[in-house]
Amino acid sequence: DYRGKRSRGENEDVLNGYRGIVRAVDAERRVLVEWREKTADGHRDVAEWVDADYIAQGGLSLGYAITGHKSQGLSVQEALVYGPGAQANALYTMMSRDKKESHLFLPLSVYESDADRARGGAALTEQEQLAR
Repeated sequence: DYRGKRSRGENEDVLNGYRGIVRAVDAERRVLVEWREKTADGHRDVAEWVDADYIAQGGLSLGYAITGHKSQGLSVQEALVYGPGAQANALYTMMSRDKKESHLFLPLSVYESDADRARGGAALTEQEQLAR
């Protein structure tokens, strides 16, 4: 869960799952990332410069992912939700985070058995896929 390499700077531990904000990019192509850590007294803001070599090796990437429980109370422009295994109340929480639109992903392979596929044949249109 810890990052594999240290970057130049104060070398704060950056844990997998931290939500950070890129605050600056300097002339050496380093990126200043800031995040909030919980402490016994509340929280503290921490920042770390991540060097270009570390980024080029895949140590830092842009991405947005969060669990449904962690998303409660947040608002996002667009929510992409993976539905399999979600209970109705959790699915409601995940699907109601958007300001603009939500997309629910329900892989056919999870919900349709081999017997279902043999009986119905291949879905020829998007409408047939949705009907299943």
